[in-house]
Amino acid sequence: MLLFFIGMPGSGKSYWASKLAQEMEAHFIDLDKLIIERSGQSIEELFAESEDKFREEERDALHWIVQKHGAQQELFLIATGGGTPCFFSNLKWMKQHGKAIFLNTDLKAISHRLQQDPNQRPLLTDSLLMMEEKVNQLYEERKKFYHAADYSISESQLNLTYLKSLILKIYKNHLKHV
Repeated sequence: MLLFFIGMPGSGKSYWASKLAQEMEAHFIDLDKLIIERSGQSIEELFAESEDKFREEERDALHWIVQKHGAQQELFLIATGGGTPCFFSNLKWMKQHGKAIFLNTDLKAISHRLQQDPNQRPLLTDSLLMMEEKVNQLYEERKKFYHAADYSISESQLNLTYLKSLILKIYKNHLKHV
């Protein structure tokens, strides 16, 4: 079963998916790392060519995950990029082949996290003073996709115990219908 973690850059998708995978002895895939492996280029290099080029690589990697692991009964936790659900009907694809979980993290918390490491996000390279404004703008552009996820997890629910129980519930429900 494929569970896709979606949300804003800095919302904790990679952190929580990897932590849960380790805790639950599940598989973890970081979509950005897979894109780097498959393309032989860094995310920054792909964006430098064009955002379209990156988004195509992103879609192809997402489809590859489904083709390679989609039919398996094992649990795969996939951390997507912040924009992944917003292009090429990727969210629809994720929901057809698994479940999408939106980490609905506070935008001020995201801005603070991104200010700690502003050079890691190609779309968020503005000055630190503009970070909060840019995060709010990006969220406004993407929120319709995020809120269409199968599950939405608020920041107050972002803890290992709650997430693990939710993942187990989703996984057990999936196994009943296979």
